[in-house]
Amino acid sequence: MERTREIGILKALGMKNRTVLLIFLTEAAIIGLMGALIGVGTGWALAELVVRIFSANGVGFGVRQGGQAAIAGGIAIAPVLTPTVLLGAIAFSLLVSIVFALYPAWRASRLKPVEALRYE
Repeated sequence: MERTREIGILKALGMKNRTVLLIFLTEAAIIGLMGALIGVGTGWALAELVVRIFSANGVGFGVRQGGQAAIAGGIAIAPVLTPTVLLGAIAFSLLVSIVFALYPAWRASRLKPVEALRYE
């Protein structure tokens, strides 16, 4: 709804419904990918930070072994980011962003140029 005038201009210039739909879905996919990468990076960094803080302060943890794990009561804690988890997070983020952009993108692609340009 915020970009109705922009859609009207695109449609008035001859852009097809399919092209408008693809523009909005591509934009949603890019935003979803950026969100996934930021989320995975932040989660990994915070997990590393928690292990470093608890191992440095001695709050029930032992010394880090080989820079990989802290020991808590005989249990080693090591943040692990496998390719499967990374790809799963990215796929889930892309799926959610595309699913929730599908209806607004479809609706935008169906606007008539005259109505969209008249919209305020």
